[in-house]
Amino acid sequence: MPGRAGLEDFCAEQEAPLYSEGMNVLHDLDPQERTLEDVSDCVSDSDEYFGDNFYDDWDNRAINGIADLQTVKFKELTADQIRRLHFPDRSVAFSFYNLYAKMNGFSARKSRIRRNVNNDVTQQAFVCFRQGFRDLCSDNDAARCKREPKPTTRCGCGAEMRVHIHEETGRWIVRYFQEKHNHEMLDDMLTFMLPGHRKMNSAAIDQMNMMLKVGIKTPQIYSSFVHTVGGFHNVPFLKRDMYNQIDKQQRLIGEKWENLVSSLGLHDNEWVCDLYARRKMWATAHMRGHFFGGFRTTSKCEGLHSMLGKFVHSRHNLRDFVEQFFRCIFQMRSREAQSDLQSIVGDLVLQSPLHDLERSAANMLTR
Repeated sequence: MPGRAGLEDFCAEQEAPLYSEGMNVLHDLDPQERTLEDVSDCVSDSDEYFGDNFYDDWDNRAINGIADLQTVKFKELTADQIRRLHFPDRSVAFSFYNLYAKMNGFSARKSRIRRNVNNDVTQQAFVCFRQGFRDLCSDNDAARCKREPKPTTRCGCGAEMRVHIHEETGRWIVRYFQEKHNHEMLDDMLTFMLPGHRKMNSAAIDQMNMMLKVGIKTPQIYSSFVHTVGGFHNVPFLKRDMYNQIDKQQRLIGEKWENLVSSLGLHDNEWVCDLYARRKMWATAHMRGHFFGGFRTTSKCEGLHSMLGKFVHSRHNLRDFVEQFFRCIFQMRSREAQSDLQSIVGDLVLQSPLHDLERSAANMLTR
């Protein structure tokens, strides 16, 4: 096995599993990409597949959990070495493949599983996040969409790792491994932004909630995380992940409110209904239906002034100004890196009838 190399993680919980069995690794991908199932009565013929040397060096080829994952030099692993590994369960196998993906410029997701006649899972495939193709809606459906379609990230990549249960040992062995991709691998500065590699753990969530309670706004909280660890690339989540977590918590509060009102029989109480209706006294303005090349103000200069104004104030002395200025630069670089990721990974969904003209403009202006 390769030598030891530490894995750095912000606010990492070393005793917790990297990914829980029930975790949704698809995040904002298409709903139709859920796990597929195949029922079969096949059994593992691994001894025939690997030959007489199947059990050679068996213990040293085992990946049993977090401790073993921390010893792997993922960038130096060869395909032959990966094909000889075995795992205690599918969760550890996926954690291994997703870490391998993170260290090599892509992300992984769970795909097809196979069950035997007893409905036990005997095989599972893990694929590149760009595997398959998205089913695009028609022009009429696109015209009715209220939200702008997300860029297409699927390009039919064939990279895959397939694990199969070994009947004699109960271990999950690598039955198939394809390392070749049909797309460009991402730089380390961009890979961590992929949905499969972003996660807010409980420590980060607790710290965020504590800062929200004292009136600190979400952008400032994220800037605090960035400043603490020395750069946005060291924070294992994005600002929008914080907003998503806040929305999730608010929805939970809404469910608790509904349960409370229902349990007390206050659905028709005028005061209770009015109290809940006035929980938000503002509305967000949206600009839809027109193309402005990404600009949200009258000029790029005003946009930069507005961003700088969030960090620099007249009361700052020279030292504070320099510190706040570099915080502003960090945030601008983070946004630029996210734009680079979207430009490299996704292809814009064509929405006008003039597909050739729109595709040509997209290739010239967004690459």
